[in-house]
Amino acid sequence: MVQAAIETILERGYYRASSNEIARRAGVTWGVIQHHFKSRERLMLATLESEAEAYERRIAEVEITGDTLAERLASLGMIVADHYARERYLADLQIVLNLMHDPDTERATVAALEAAQERISTGLTRLLDEAAAPIELTADDRRLIFAGLRGVALHELLGRINYPRVPVEPNQLEQTMRAMADSLAATLRSRE
Repeated sequence: MVQAAIETILERGYYRASSNEIARRAGVTWGVIQHHFKSRERLMLATLESEAEAYERRIAEVEITGDTLAERLASLGMIVADHYARERYLADLQIVLNLMHDPDTERATVAALEAAQERISTGLTRLLDEAAAPIELTADDRRLIFAGLRGVALHELLGRINYPRVPVEPNQLEQTMRAMADSLAATLRSRE
């Protein structure tokens, strides 16, 4: 059912991913989905929570590799890209934007989303600090590094979606991520 929700959102968009369309795609009735999730909002929350838990596990289990600051930042960049350069992220983004901005969203749903974001942020902070060691990062440094690395991943994803006929160079994401990591490393080293 969660996978059916994701596929429907990716194909039709959040608002056109009706409860009935999700149920049809899942091969069940809306009553079955209601029995498991109680509401469309809770199905959407379950969809986000499943991905957040998987991302948290990946963050906790990954190892930053590389001998130089730039190599470690590129390693981190590919970890970030593993999440943000996937089409699944677009479905998750639509759900988050709609649930967080809908005044009718239950407080418990908002609290669950915020808690998941905090756990992910804690894991990413640990990885950022590990990649940058021995340089001590400020909160602004972390935001800059993460925004740069996530930006590369999203650029790659949007390019594939918006221009599906444009050929993608082999290892294009890795090359762009290395270039971003080199630039970020140079910025951090210039302050030493």
